[in-house]
Amino acid sequence: MAKKISTRKPRAKARKPAFKLARAGAGAAALNEDVQQPAEEAALAIDYPKAGESVAAPGYTLRLAAAEAATAVEVSIDGGSWLPCRLSVGYWWYDWSGYAAGPHLLEARLRAADGRWIVAKRRCLVEPI
Repeated sequence: MAKKISTRKPRAKARKPAFKLARAGAGAAALNEDVQQPAEEAALAIDYPKAGESVAAPGYTLRLAAAEAATAVEVSIDGGSWLPCRLSVGYWWYDWSGYAAGPHLLEARLRAADGRWIVAKRRCLVEPI
């Protein structure tokens, strides 16, 4: 009798973030989504907060993944000034505080080798504390 071979790929276990995020309610789902970016510009991503999660803390640290060649990454909150991020343990980080409850637009950017700006965007909901 021939042995059956499964073609299913094993699922990777999801890791929980080291900080607490609150699940957004159904009405907030549209606020917590990524703004589409072209596949060729996937050299930059906003890792945290994740899409579909909302912030429920008085301070929050954004985590950004960028191509190894990146020498600087900046963030803008709600269309404000571009602020520098810090590089540590292979990721770019920005400590965000003083924000109001409600919807926010997070944008991150880095300068590509050819001089273009690569931008990642995510809508985020901050829950009242």
